[in-house]
Amino acid sequence: MLDTVRKDGNISVHDNVYKKLRDKILYGFLRPGESLTLRSLASEFKTSMTPVRDSVRRLTAEGALKISLSGRITIPVLTIERFNELFSIRSMIESELAFKALPRAHIALIDKLESINLDMEMFARSFEAMEYIRANMEFHRSLYLRAQSPIMLSILENVWLQLGPTFKHALGENWNIVERSEHKNILSALNNQDSSELIFLIKKDVLGFQNIFI
Repeated sequence: MLDTVRKDGNISVHDNVYKKLRDKILYGFLRPGESLTLRSLASEFKTSMTPVRDSVRRLTAEGALKISLSGRITIPVLTIERFNELFSIRSMIESELAFKALPRAHIALIDKLESINLDMEMFARSFEAMEYIRANMEFHRSLYLRAQSPIMLSILENVWLQLGPTFKHALGENWNIVERSEHKNILSALNNQDSSELIFLIKKDVLGFQNIFI
């Protein structure tokens, strides 16, 4: 997501509100089915209704919010069909991004990913779901940035956004999923520059998280 920057170098009020609301959805601060109001969001973000209304419209267009005919704003409850489609897209895009990133996965990146994975293990031990999700996304995004495929990454980030509330809700009841994480094996594949193994592990990692919802 590209923020609009004013001439003085600051992010515009509209984009600041959009980012804050987007992050609340992405990292699971809001539950599937939860209702929101423009007034409460404006109060929370200490701004007027206009940037909140614009942000809600943008996030609705991105599939992260739903507005009923009566104007009620909610976090969508994913159907099993939509859920499976989103994970299929994840599997396809993430394996391709990992493959494209592999030639640029140098030691500094691998060291960074190892550090992030240690943070994830710490968050899992203390059952900090939102911090775990944030670190998990940082792990994957740090790798995929090396693919130098911004359009593909943007599509993937929208998929993550739509899955965020559901993922956090399910993770809170299924911490055993952490044991199925393939991150350590992914790090080994990166160290070995093994593209076939990396693609297999990325798909396995995505599938492992998909299974906690089924």
